[in-house]
Amino acid sequence: MSTAGRSHQLLTRSLGFLKGLSARVIIKIAIIALALAVASIRLPASFIERFYSNGIYPFFQSTITPVTNLFPFAIVDGLLIALILALPAWWITRIARAGRGRRLKATARLLFHTLVMAAIALLGFQWLWGLNYERKPLASKLDYDEQRLSPESLKKLRRETIEHLNAAFAQSRDVWPDEADWRGQLHQSLNETVRQLGNRRPVTAATPKTSLINFYLAAAGIEGFVNPFGHEVILQSGILPFEKPFLLAHEWAHLAGFADESEANFVGLITCL
Repeated sequence: MSTAGRSHQLLTRSLGFLKGLSARVIIKIAIIALALAVASIRLPASFIERFYSNGIYPFFQSTITPVTNLFPFAIVDGLLIALILALPAWWITRIARAGRGRRLKATARLLFHTLVMAAIALLGFQWLWGLNYERKPLASKLDYDEQRLSPESLKKLRRETIEHLNAAFAQSRDVWPDEADWRGQLHQSLNETVRQLGNRRPVTAATPKTSLINFYLAAAGIEGFVNPFGHEVILQSGILPFEKPFLLAHEWAHLAGFADESEANFVGLITCL
């Protein structure tokens, strides 16, 4: 059989298979296929920068963050509870109700539906925040030259850093200022920083929260993270007061669309300076 004949036969079988499925199942298969395509296809950085990071994403962030700020608890905790408790309970209940002789079929259906939910989660992650990973890197926007990173320049930077720290310590107060005294100024500084780095819209400040998994964050040495589904900031409760401004600026930088950790560090540093 020729290649054209085989292709026609395969297409005919595929169409026959799809005709035997319900519209709901076809939609679910399409969702999984779309998620696989989104995970494998990389869009041009210039397109992401213009239409996502400086387009629809700031609308998401400025809409979702004020809503999650209204909740005194972390939204991510609800998502984790659903993942850790509700999903296994759903599997166990459905398999138990299936009865003998039908459990294998029930397991296959559960696996398919779980894949659909995972595909929806992936699409939601990419649409709500993840596409920022594909935006133009800061190194392409700034006057960055790796040749400047010489041993001499690093020694100079280290010396100047120590001098500035010593001077700041001498001028510091005995009591660290209240968070309300510096958070507004930090937010203003962040918006000016991201504007100079190419963002056309300001960032809506997220109120830092603690999570039920705070014990894990402390044990793993994780000081904070951003919930991409709720555009909220989670900070580990054990961080010291003088650490919090930079850590908060770092997480706010993520909310500004700087997904890369090193870039968020850079934005947080400039913001605090």
